[in-house]
Amino acid sequence: MRKFSALFLFLVLAPLLAQEKPFERGVRLFKEGDYKGALESFREALKEKEDAIVRYNIASALYRLGEFEESSKEYRRALEIKPDYEAALFGLACALTASGKTKEAIDALCSISTAKQMKEIFQQLAMLSQQSKNEVAEEAFLTLLSSLSPDDVQIKIRLSEVKLRLGDPNGSLSLLKCVVKAAPENSSAHLLSALSLHKLNCIKEAIDEAEIAFSLGEKRALKILAQLYIEQGLLRVAAKHLLMFAEQSGERNYILDSARLYLKSDAPEDALNALSLLPSDSETSESLSLAATALNQMRRFDEALSKIKKALHLEESLSIRLLYAQILIDAGRLDEAETEYRTILTEEPSNPTALRKLATIFKQTGRQKEAEAILKQLSPPSELKR
Repeated sequence: MRKFSALFLFLVLAPLLAQEKPFERGVRLFKEGDYKGALESFREALKEKEDAIVRYNIASALYRLGEFEESSKEYRRALEIKPDYEAALFGLACALTASGKTKEAIDALCSISTAKQMKEIFQQLAMLSQQSKNEVAEEAFLTLLSSLSPDDVQIKIRLSEVKLRLGDPNGSLSLLKCVVKAAPENSSAHLLSALSLHKLNCIKEAIDEAEIAFSLGEKRALKILAQLYIEQGLLRVAAKHLLMFAEQSGERNYILDSARLYLKSDAPEDALNALSLLPSDSETSESLSLAATALNQMRRFDEALSKIKKALHLEESLSIRLLYAQILIDAGRLDEAETEYRTILTEEPSNPTALRKLATIFKQTGRQKEAEAILKQLSPPSELKR
């Protein structure tokens, strides 16, 4: 029975499919996503009659296949047959933009009449410019879109972002003031305002805007605030904001950045508290070195040495070995520190830190002549070599 049904369908449908004209077949294949098959069918249809719609469909199939130059040519041929063919003008503009010919694309749009059509076109062109990373073209299309839709907040925000990337913070800020006036609780507008003000070196105003953005739920504002407070020399405040961002975003590297800032601002306890937020199974040579530095500043030498030895076990780098030697000095274990510096100098004879520290140890232990001999190695040459 099933074989009979299949045979019946074939006998009924085969003649219908055979009667399908090339143009109709092209439309069907295009809708099915078979653009190559559609192109062949439309070209076959063109043999029957030179027609603007067929040319348009050929151009559209070529566009979908990524053949933008050939697509432009076909859209132009459609317009030669029908000069007021607005769909072809739109297609031509898209194809020209995709092939990098933005100015020609804008010229092609001059004949399109309605504002609605213009908006659709500029949105498409702005998107294509963004995809091709052509920020100058993107700015141009977004500016035109903004003039057509003066109340569209999102367009203004996109345009302000592009202007900021192109080095026009004043232009960006001007747009954002309009956005904030219309939508005072738009966190993105306040965040971008902070970035624009930062570029203009208006630090206090930038901080105010970033604080507002954060109060409206914009987590990224914490990073901007940290940078602004660093520039004002408020390292401890900056560290606090970075730590808040790390906790909210889950990005652990900002915990390390926060700890570094706490150490620079002579707040080792805060640095240790920050580092304690890291999972115990995710210790790295970097986090262990920071913890050792904090413990050393707090004069908890045994704990500091324990941490730095763990760091050395993970990575025996020069910076970690120098830190280890410094902790030994601070702990009063000069013999061990001397041994460590001598080992470093065996591998790097001209390392200035190791030489200076070793000279200091010699002075502290009454070996003045040895200290002077070491320091001579650090003295600049008396004559220029020619």
